[in-house]
Amino acid sequence: MDRDFILKEFELIQKKFRHLKLKFNGDNAVISGVISFTCNVKNAIIRDWFLIKINVPNTFPDALPCVEEIDNRIPRISSCHVNPDGTLCLGIPLEIYNEIQKNNNPLFFYVDTYIVDFLAQYSFYEKKHFWPYGEYEHGGFGILNYYLQEFKVQSWELVYILLKILALNIDFKGNEKCPCGSNKLYKNCHKTILGKLGKTKYNFTEDLILVNEYIKENLL
Repeated sequence: MDRDFILKEFELIQKKFRHLKLKFNGDNAVISGVISFTCNVKNAIIRDWFLIKINVPNTFPDALPCVEEIDNRIPRISSCHVNPDGTLCLGIPLEIYNEIQKNNNPLFFYVDTYIVDFLAQYSFYEKKHFWPYGEYEHGGFGILNYYLQEFKVQSWELVYILLKILALNIDFKGNEKCPCGSNKLYKNCHKTILGKLGKTKYNFTEDLILVNEYIKENLL
């Protein structure tokens, strides 16, 4: 991890969220403390604060941070979009990854956009008992549905096959049959989308594991 990069990013974060603190734990950075905000959520002004911890991996921004609410305010259940390990499900990981890659201040952007947005929506949910903009599917189910659209396929079996190709970095020749089973040549089918995704440093293995767990528990 480039500590100078993290320190520079944290300067921006602390200017807006002054009760957060930074420490380094080995190769990783940990940001913790109170995050307070005022947001307009569906025409309602939300003023609130949460006690959080953000674990920033040493490969950031090629790997996403993990965020926890550490004051036991948000129940650790899927309906509150909390993962089994206690981390918050802020959205589809690949979508978040793609957005932060475009930003010149990716860590500040991650905190100011994704973390604050989640907490503000949860605060709204806590008061109104419904999510202000509807709900995205949670966990492996949400990731599976995301890739159904991304790969333009209609079965979970094909999502698993194509995601496994990305996770294992399997190479296909353009004139081979596409592994999706369409009987088209790979170059005329999934080569463009898989090639584009394969050029990133995103860790597709984690998505494959979550999709596989969901399939085993719910579809087999």
